[in-house]
Amino acid sequence: MSTVSVLIPIYYKESVDNIQKCFASIANQQLVPNEIVCALDDPSSPKIEQELDELSKKYSFRIVKCYCPRGSGLGAVLNVGVENCTSEYIARMDVDDIAKPDRLLKELEYLGNHLDVDVVGSNIAEFDTSPDIITAYRNVPEKDDDCKKMLKRRDPINHMTAMFRRKSVLKAGNYSCEMKSCEDTYLWTSFYARNLSFANIQENLVLVHAGKDMYKRRGGKKAYHYVKKSIEYKKYVGLISSVEECFQKVVNYCVLVLMPNNLRAFIYERLLRNKDRKGN
Repeated sequence: MSTVSVLIPIYYKESVDNIQKCFASIANQQLVPNEIVCALDDPSSPKIEQELDELSKKYSFRIVKCYCPRGSGLGAVLNVGVENCTSEYIARMDVDDIAKPDRLLKELEYLGNHLDVDVVGSNIAEFDTSPDIITAYRNVPEKDDDCKKMLKRRDPINHMTAMFRRKSVLKAGNYSCEMKSCEDTYLWTSFYARNLSFANIQENLVLVHAGKDMYKRRGGKKAYHYVKKSIEYKKYVGLISSVEECFQKVVNYCVLVLMPNNLRAFIYERLLRNKDRKGN
């Protein structure tokens, strides 16, 4: 069977508890990956370094550590991570999320059975304090055409669920080192620009940690700067028109810069998420 690398960026302030839970969910996969590539801030935390060394003794998969100068941004960190992945397939995951036991197997089987698909993701179930208490769902389209239509406005792939062919992400130009946020939007737009294809399994294969702190991080002028760049990139590759570009910039400025965090959280939770479950 083809090999899988799991790519996880780890911020130097990340909690050891989150790392332990995330790695345990990977170790419990029906398809255990051959490696986890940890893309770390440089310098990282001594506690994180020590924990990763301990986990490498505990689990059968290889744990690879690679580094990017602190403050470079998530795009640069993931770019280095992809370069250090050795497998044909790369599965993205965030360290505070939990993968269901069949996630990697189902995504790998999907790509094996759909040779025309370059990246596959899934729906997600979100939690705040406990993965046993689901607060919302984010459902995404199944087919390529619908994914590309959605990309005009929003991301058609839940980033932490993505599994892509390594050759495909490199063909797309890898993650942009200039994007400290919106790195996933920029990458999916690069996939579109190079006529690469999308798909989503209609199940909730990852439990995702979300909450008001996440919405706060997504606000402000700095966040808008990268959203604006991603919108301009969509216009550059022909995904959206000039009118759509202008409209999206105005809407995002109002939401990210002018709107208070509580109201922004309300919009994300009530308007941009699904309360109804879709998938298992």
